[in-house]
Amino acid sequence: MAEVKYGQLSSWDDGNVSVQKDFMNLAEGSNHVRVITNPYQFVVHWVKDSTGANRKIRCAVKNCPLCKKLVKNQYRWYIGVLDRKSGQPKILEISQQIYKGIKSYISNPEWNEFIEYDWGKVMAYDLDIQRGPKGTNPLYTVMGSPRRRPLSDDEVAVAKEFFARVDISKFTTPPKPEEVLEKMGGQVSESTFEARTENVVRGGNSAKPEIKDEDFDFGDDQA
Repeated sequence: MAEVKYGQLSSWDDGNVSVQKDFMNLAEGSNHVRVITNPYQFVVHWVKDSTGANRKIRCAVKNCPLCKKLVKNQYRWYIGVLDRKSGQPKILEISQQIYKGIKSYISNPEWNEFIEYDWGKVMAYDLDIQRGPKGTNPLYTVMGSPRRRPLSDDEVAVAKEFFARVDISKFTTPPKPEEVLEKMGGQVSESTFEARTENVVRGGNSAKPEIKDEDFDFGDDQA
């Protein structure tokens, strides 16, 4: 991974302002991508901020103050993709709906005829992740391209450079409980809850969070 710069910079050109550009948001309509990593799993909570807007905060898992209050939580995944529109590698956050859509191609014997069924094989062809208008059910659908072709040498080089600089796993590391509280303004009150569920991760136990496919966008929890 590239050297991380901190403290006083020698010039304004040294500032790291690329984090948001490293993430891909799915636009309404077709989004053509090539998956280039295995999935990275993490858990998030949905709460309401002071304006009433939904906000996403990563779960601390162990001793999480939001889990203790039974605040709604869900599994999410990051995957590395090659965004065909920009030609650049990106990090894409996906819900269970997209996850299952991708996995359906891997586990389909007709689609994967003569090919072993593993994550590496879904990297052999492009996917079109289609996002419908808000309120559509299902909101997302995944379509695989029947054309299989390897990445070009240039695409491989760009991907290697990206992953030498970006470590996806750091975005899935659970925050500390005090960091969760800090994001909530130092307290967790009943008015901040979007919803409650009994299926929560309790202090490191393996209870499965409730999962729904929601119309979500990136918040400020990526750091």
